[in-house]
Amino acid sequence: MYPRHRPAVTILSVLILATITSLLFAGPLTPPTGPIAPTPGPEPRTAINSTNTPGDADSVFRISATGSYFLPANVLAGTGKSAIEIAASNVTIDLNGFTITSLSTLPSIRLSLTGRTNISIRNGNIGAIGGGGIDIAPNLVGATTEGGCVENVHVSGTSGVGIRVGNAVIVRNCTSSNNSDTGIKTGAGCTVTGCIATDNDQAGIDAGARNVVRDCVARSNAQAGIVASSGSTVQSCIASENQLHGIAMGSFSFVLSNTCVGNGASGTGAGIFTNSSASRIEGNTCSAAPTGVRVAGSDNFIAGNICSTNSLNWDIDSGNVCFVVQAAQSAGVLGNSGGVSPGSTNPNANYTY
Repeated sequence: MYPRHRPAVTILSVLILATITSLLFAGPLTPPTGPIAPTPGPEPRTAINSTNTPGDADSVFRISATGSYFLPANVLAGTGKSAIEIAASNVTIDLNGFTITSLSTLPSIRLSLTGRTNISIRNGNIGAIGGGGIDIAPNLVGATTEGGCVENVHVSGTSGVGIRVGNAVIVRNCTSSNNSDTGIKTGAGCTVTGCIATDNDQAGIDAGARNVVRDCVARSNAQAGIVASSGSTVQSCIASENQLHGIAMGSFSFVLSNTCVGNGASGTGAGIFTNSSASRIEGNTCSAAPTGVRVAGSDNFIAGNICSTNSLNWDIDSGNVCFVVQAAQSAGVLGNSGGVSPGSTNPNANYTY
């Protein structure tokens, strides 16, 4: 009687085998550790195009609403038009690595004729054009623009200012070259860091009052390399081969640890120049200029600077705090000791060699 039960046993065996096989090939039941990657959603930013941001009589595209925007392609602006007009506050524009070129005398990117706040532009190029490059400074009497950032932008060959911003704006990691006016021009209370301004027809960087200019290069500009207005700090910059001064500073300013080489190519000018008062010039190196350090004002503190190979190393008016020492040159040093003291134990001494 036992043989009649074999089909049931066979069916049960097949079911057990199928269950085991499914477990073997189904993979682990425990989910992997770590965050689960989100499924990509729609682009949260708005594309700059004729549908989303239609232009008007003087612009190819016009941004009229707060938000984040991106450029999807290169742009050529015709005569009489800016490429992008900004007519709203709290706007961020990502140029996405694309290039804006214009035949117009208007700036490529500009504000409408009212004040704006928090305008940011990044990641792109502005090529040879008839007008200026980026102009997000006030363009109407009584208007103000504050806040925002311009970063990772290259502007070259414009017929105006390369990058011009209002107050309290960050300008960083930008290059502005071969413009017919100033390379970078800022309002009050801005920071300019990691920027390069070369071969411009006016100053390389013209910083407004109470600015910080740090880690920048200003080279071969037709006027001064860096101009810093009252209450500003210029630190760890290189100013070289500018036609006038390397660095020109206003009153109540601090110029620290800069290198100024080969400025004053026009026959005048200094590595560092001020005709103002109550500033501090410290730890700079100035060489190969008509004058190394020229101080025409009073009540300035000049300490720890080094001047060499200038036609005139120091030209400092009376009424300033300054102690200059002719540095002593040593014989050759080979081994573990030798040389001589530079000539003073005064920690604030300036040295000529």
